[in-house]
Amino acid sequence: MTSSLPLVDLSSRLPQVRLLVLFGSRAKGTATEGSDWDLGVGLSDPDLDGWSLLALAVPLAEVLGIQSEQIDLVNLDRCSPLLGFAMATEGMPLYEEIPGLFHCFQVKAAKVYADTAKLRQAQEQYIARMLKQLKQ
Repeated sequence: MTSSLPLVDLSSRLPQVRLLVLFGSRAKGTATEGSDWDLGVGLSDPDLDGWSLLALAVPLAEVLGIQSEQIDLVNLDRCSPLLGFAMATEGMPLYEEIPGLFHCFQVKAAKVYADTAKLRQAQEQYIARMLKQLKQ
């Protein structure tokens, strides 16, 4: 299944989109016929609420030539450190308002991921303790 998407005039149709990143199975080349399109979106307003983000699916689908029901959107500025790092390391930039914007996202995502390593470790230890208690 191909991962290529035709980007046609994204800046004029969706000026609020600064960065568009394909991630997941389509970026990895492991997509099947029914795979969705996982897209990370960097926006001019990073605090855009979930409903407004969801509303971008229809115009994005029109521009990209895919069905809106097949799109899963993630706000690049509000995602978890783990998901951000995965998008930064495995994702493919489809659109950059300014060249190098994806690289800036990669640097930021790597820094946030590194900065939260101790929190993830503490969480894993807590879960391990709870699972051990449940087994007793």
